[in-house]
Amino acid sequence: MVRHRLLVYSLIAFIWTGLVYYRISYHLGGTILIGIGYVFLGAVLIAGRFRVDAERRQLFAAIKFLVLFLIVYIFLSELFFRSGLKDFFSIDITLDTFHMIQSAPIWFSFLLLLGMEKKWSGYCKFTILLLLFDVIATIVALYAIPTFAKNLAAGIVTDEMLPYKIRGAMGYELTYSVAILTPLFFVFGVKKKNILFLALGVVSIFYVYLCSFLLGLLALVFNLAFSGLYLIKSKKVRCAIVAIIAFVAIFLLWERSILGNLFMDLSEKMDSVELERRLSQIGRFLLYNDDSGDSLARFSAYENDLSGIIKSPVFGSMIVDPDFVTGGHSTILGIWSAFGLVGLVPFLAVLWHIYQYSIREIASVRLRGVIRTSYLTFILIAIFNPVFANPHIFLCVVWLIPAISKSISSAET
Repeated sequence: MVRHRLLVYSLIAFIWTGLVYYRISYHLGGTILIGIGYVFLGAVLIAGRFRVDAERRQLFAAIKFLVLFLIVYIFLSELFFRSGLKDFFSIDITLDTFHMIQSAPIWFSFLLLLGMEKKWSGYCKFTILLLLFDVIATIVALYAIPTFAKNLAAGIVTDEMLPYKIRGAMGYELTYSVAILTPLFFVFGVKKKNILFLALGVVSIFYVYLCSFLLGLLALVFNLAFSGLYLIKSKKVRCAIVAIIAFVAIFLLWERSILGNLFMDLSEKMDSVELERRLSQIGRFLLYNDDSGDSLARFSAYENDLSGIIKSPVFGSMIVDPDFVTGGHSTILGIWSAFGLVGLVPFLAVLWHIYQYSIREIASVRLRGVIRTSYLTFILIAIFNPVFANPHIFLCVVWLIPAISKSISSAET
C-alpha cells in the first residue's frame, strides 16, 4: 500500500510540477521524458488491478473509447497526413502522432488509477499544492517577462526565459488548466474548509488575466459565470438568465457594430498590452472589416477546418482530399475536419463517459452544475485552441475533475 501511494504521488509530481517536468525535458531530452511516462504506465499496470464493476462502468467505457480514438487518430494521421514530420527513433512520424505518443501513457496511467484508488482527497491536496507552486512560478516569470506565456505558446524560448522555465514556470497548458478548474478550487475549498484551495482559486484568476490569453480569460469568465448560476436555487430563474444571455449574444453577433465598439471600449480599459492589442484588432475587424491584425490569423484556420467539415463530415477531408491540411488552431474542428465523425464521436464519447463517472456520486444539483460547466469550458477551449500538444489540459478532464469530485462526494457523506 505504501509503495502504491508512493507511485501515485510520484506520478502526480512528475506531470504537475513544472520544475520537474521541464527540467527533465531540458536536461535529458523529450525522448527520456516520454520514456518515463511509459515506465509509470508499466508501474501502474503492475501495481494494482483495475476492477470493472457498476461504480466503474463509465470509467471503463471512457478508457475503451480513448483507445479507439487514439487508434483512429494515429492510424489516419500516419496514413493520410504526411506533412510536418518529426524524427522519432529514426522513424518519420507526424507531429500529431508524436503528441499522442507523448501524452497517452500519462492519460492511461491516471485513468487506471481512478479505477484502483478510492480515496483521492490527499492526492488532490498534493496536486493543488503543486499547481499553486506552478502558478506562482509563472507569475514571477510574467512580471519579469510579460510575454513569457505567449512566447512559450509560440514555441519561443529565449535565453532570458530559460531560467524561469527551468524553475517551473509554465505556458498555456497551465493557463487553460486552471481556467477549467478554478470554480472547483472554490467548491473544494469550501467543502473541505481548505484555505489552500481557496487561495489557489483567487491566485488563478489573477494569473489567467496576467497571461494575456484572450481565450483563456474568456473561458475563465464563462466558467465562473455559469458555475455561479448554480448558486441560484430556482431552475426556472437559471434557465431564464441563460435564455437572456443567449438572446443578447445572438443580438450582438447580428449587430456587429455594437459588438465592435464594445471590444474597442474594453481594449482602452485593459492594463495588459497584449489584451489591449487583441481586443482592438477584433474591434476593428467587426467595425471596418480590417483583417490585418495578427490576432485574426486563426480565423482563416477555423474557416479552413469548417470547409473541411462541410466537404466530408462523416469520414473527414483527409480521405477525400490528400492535400487537405487542418488549420492547427482547434482540436475539435481539426478532428472533425480531418477524420470526420469517425474520429470526433469517440473523442466526445470519452468526455461523456468520464463526465458521467465524475457526477455519479454527487447528490447536489449545484455541484453537478459546476462540474458540468467545467467540462463545457474544456469543450469551448478545444473548439478554439489545440489541447493535445501537452498532456495537462486533457488530463484535467479525464483525471483531476473526477478525482476532485470523488473527494467532494466523500465530504458530502
